[in-house]
Amino acid sequence: MVGLYELENMQLAQQLIRARLRLSVIRALTDVSTLTLRQWWHDIHGVRPANGKLPETVLSFIKDADMAARISSFAVFYKRLNGTTIAPGWLLNTWMEYQRICGDIDINAGYFAVRDVRAHIVMLSRCDKCRAGYIYDTGNKYTDQCPFCQTKVF
Repeated sequence: MVGLYELENMQLAQQLIRARLRLSVIRALTDVSTLTLRQWWHDIHGVRPANGKLPETVLSFIKDADMAARISSFAVFYKRLNGTTIAPGWLLNTWMEYQRICGDIDINAGYFAVRDVRAHIVMLSRCDKCRAGYIYDTGNKYTDQCPFCQTKVF
């Protein structure tokens, strides 16, 4: 018999598949089996899920200042709403609300941003000029200074 906790996790897993979150991340967040997730992905999207290595950090998603600004704003938004705890329902709800307010963002980029801030792989910093919070990392030319000031979006 399936308990309510398992049913909730299964429903969240299905919604995260629809959002196209990577299966290994869904598996870690919901404890739904990989075999089940792969079948659901195929049923929902009509194709097999992508295989391959996960990005090592959120910096893999940051290809320009605009993307640095989007991912930074998601990380700040998530932290403001949920702190640094990563829960599948919180991730999904924050991602949907962010898209409603700010526009499209890859849920995988959002997940890795929150995960990396939590693990101190990257830092959230505040710009002295525009006061925006942003992902700071000296190893990336788009995150070593405020991306909002770089794109003039403030």
